[in-house]
Parts: sequence; C-alpha cells; structure tokens
Amino acid sequence: MSEVIVYSADWCGDCVRAKNFLKQHDIAFEERNIMTDAALAEEVVQFNIEAGFGPKRRIPIILHQGRILSEPSNDELAEEFGITL
Repeated sequence: MSEVIVYSADWCGDCVRAKNFLKQHDIAFEERNIMTDAALAEEVVQFNIEAGFGPKRRIPIILHQGRILSEPSNDELAEEFGITL
C-alpha cells in the first residue's frame, strides 16, 4: 500500500489539481476513485467527520502518515510534504 492515499472523483477540479501537484513533486500515491465504489464515498464522509468538517463529501481526501487532509490547497500540500513553493 502506498504511503499516500488520495480519494477523488473524475469530475472534481480540486482532485485534478491536488493529484497534479503530487505528480509534479514526484510523490507517489494510491488513488481511490469514489465514483467506482459507493463504499469509498462513505469512507470520505467518515474522514471528513474525523477531520472536523462534519458529514460531508469534501474531496479530495488525502491520507498521509495518519493525517487527513480534506480538500487541501497547494500551500497545505506543500506544508504537509515539506515542499518550498
């Protein structure tokens, strides 16, 4: 299993942006597309509850070293992965 897991959907612009950021910085990740499995969409809701956003389907959800990033900006991703922009 990858150290970084990204829950996303094909239609989600923030998901595309976040995945492009990870790719540009050579950060390997496992993608879990919530459109292909309804159970994954429910996992997203649970992650958002854990992250303090309530029962929402905010995506992308990025899991890294036990942390949950819900709909993170590029600045938040840079901080999480120790990247200077």
